[in-house]
Amino acid sequence: PAAVQGARRALRSRSSSGGGSGSRRAAPRASGVVVTGGTRGIGRALAAAILAEGSDVLVTGRDGAAAAEAAESLNSAAAAGARARAHACACDVGDAASVEALGVAALQAFGAPPAAWVCNAGTNGYVYADLVDMDAATVAAVVAANSVGTLLCAREALRGGAAHVFLMEGAGSGGEPTRKYAAYGYSKAGYRQLISSLNSELKASGSSQKVHALSPGLVRTEMTSPGADAFGSTGRFFVNAVAEEPEDVAAYLAPRVVRVARGGDMSELEGENSLSRAAASARGHERIEFLTPPRLLAKVARRLALGENKDRYSPEDDAEFEAARKRESE
Repeated sequence: PAAVQGARRALRSRSSSGGGSGSRRAAPRASGVVVTGGTRGIGRALAAAILAEGSDVLVTGRDGAAAAEAAESLNSAAAAGARARAHACACDVGDAASVEALGVAALQAFGAPPAAWVCNAGTNGYVYADLVDMDAATVAAVVAANSVGTLLCAREALRGGAAHVFLMEGAGSGGEPTRKYAAYGYSKAGYRQLISSLNSELKASGSSQKVHALSPGLVRTEMTSPGADAFGSTGRFFVNAVAEEPEDVAAYLAPRVVRVARGGDMSELEGENSLSRAAASARGHERIEFLTPPRLLAKVARRLALGENKDRYSPEDDAEFEAARKRESE
């Protein structure tokens, strides 16, 4: 809308240095980070960890009250005397006008274009079923949030001058099959191509902005919990062995996001020598990966050899699982 475009231009002009052109490349940048889908799960944990690193955060959610509650909670939990603050904005990432309004809110909250924008908002519909058994509304909601939402957010982030944009990868990003959540895997499969395309466009335009990949691995959230019995004992074995809590994953990702946002060198951080990161760096962007292939193999090996994390989240034996579920329902 014209009002949003005008507000964006005015805020950019106000934040640009004296004598500058007011363009996104001329404006000074804040240290703030936008985290879409930041009211729960990995998004909220990531926002908390980024705040702890000393960067302001702007969390979003479709429910404005939930976003405001998340920001208030993050600020209350922050260390005494901390200068970094959490802000909130209601946003439906699948709606262009809502995303454009978020861009204006980010400029208002930070006083300058964001240092980074994390495109985290997404869904799997909270359903695990073959595609032929899924209702059309669920399929449409998954694609609207994960595909259209990511495109709209990346567009707004770059238009608004964000120095770095991160796309949150998930199952299917590498083209692997995602049985019982095909729509989710389909939506994530385009992220790496999008990263390549956007970086190519930015380079051709002379922009210093970059688009990167975040790969959290298997995280135990409300989105993954409905799958506890979708794949039987084999699925529960894998989740127990591999999945991690959002806070543990965020503690790894956040310092790396902040370092990139501040123009730092990722290679200085311990553990940043994976082949996937090296391949991404060769193409001019970063790939921050929590569950690297060696880490995945080590987790499974320890589970098989030592029984590590057996039944950690739910019983792997079918009979024990059914008994536990019956007790919970009583």
